[in-house]
Amino acid sequence: MPYLEPEHVLHQFASYLNDDVRSAIADDQKFVQAQVGSMSSSLNFLAMELGGMHVAMKTQRRRLLCAFDDIESELGDGDAAVAVADAIDTARAELEQTDMTDVRALETELTNAANTVFEAINTELDEKAARRARRPLYDFLDTRVQTQLDLLGRE
Repeated sequence: MPYLEPEHVLHQFASYLNDDVRSAIADDQKFVQAQVGSMSSSLNFLAMELGGMHVAMKTQRRRLLCAFDDIESELGDGDAAVAVADAIDTARAELEQTDMTDVRALETELTNAANTVFEAINTELDEKAARRARRPLYDFLDTRVQTQLDLLGRE
């Protein structure tokens, strides 16, 4: 069975309510027409919210994976670098296995992956190297905050 994006299904159902159901209601039933219109508007709003959540999580995921690439390019050699690279590999593998259609699971996994790498950096690297390695993760956190503010309609 093919996957249908929830926001698309809600939008289609809202369109059906507004275009087909409302027009089939008799003119003397204005209250019912208004209620169906309100339901249609609510479903459209929910569809936009769900769509925005998917976009936000995909944006955050892309930024986190780029942060991992940036960290790896700065690591250098040594046992500490290998330990951090292993943590990044583990985090990447878990992100790859996460269901991209489940935004809640994806959000949880993004946070877990970032925390795993943060912990490895803080544990394994000396202060100067750790500071450098954390910078891309801070960029990820900036992206995370900004996308959440965008969802709320704030800047």
